[in-house]
Amino acid sequence: TLTSSTVNVTPQAVAPSFFVWDTASHIAATHADYSAIGTATSTPPGTPATPGETIVLWGNGWGATNPAAVNGQVLSGAAPMVQMPTIQFSSLNGTVAFAGLTGTGLYQFNVTIPSNVADGEVVVVATTAGVTAPYAVITVKQ
Repeated sequence: TLTSSTVNVTPQAVAPSFFVWDTASHIAATHADYSAIGTATSTPPGTPATPGETIVLWGNGWGATNPAAVNGQVLSGAAPMVQMPTIQFSSLNGTVAFAGLTGTGLYQFNVTIPSNVADGEVVVVATTAGVTAPYAVITVKQ
């Protein structure tokens, strides 16, 4: 028999996070054609995103949708988020065209990278319902 101390946990309405490719927190992101965003040597190999491009980000824990997701049921279609998240690239606001569930537990974000984002490893900061997702980056190149 094992015992442990009692731990109190406060449930949260949201716990947003992006899926990442690697331990360096590169977001599991794709171009509009669903090819991977990254570099020739990244895992998986990909090509950088470009400023002004609309890309697709993936994650979980982002919150309420309309129609609401029902526990124990498979999602039958896209369900947009009730509250649109903010997604910033190097502190510049991206334009979110769609944010919502596209599969059971799978949130999809179609977002346009600001045209004036500099090349390199760009920090992505996303917030919903006052909660910010963990640190993540994306590779951008003109």
